[in-house]
Amino acid sequence: MSNETLVQRIKGGYSVPEDMQALYENNLPLIRKFIKPYTAYEPIEDLMQESYFGLWEAVKHYETDKNVQFMTYA
Repeated sequence: MSNETLVQRIKGGYSVPEDMQALYENNLPLIRKFIKPYTAYEPIEDLMQESYFGLWEAVKHYETDKNVQFMTYA
């Protein structure tokens, strides 16, 4: 399932925890790439949790009608 579809389902209230987990897991390689430089300063578990919260904030503010991919927005 695409990121945009998952975001629409999350915003629609359909199985939010499962869809958020799927969105997180789909983008895990990219998330790890972004947090890698900061692992020298913070534990990786904390950075992973912060990235989940950041993903949630991006889902709340993402507008599907702007024709921008979700991960570009996030």
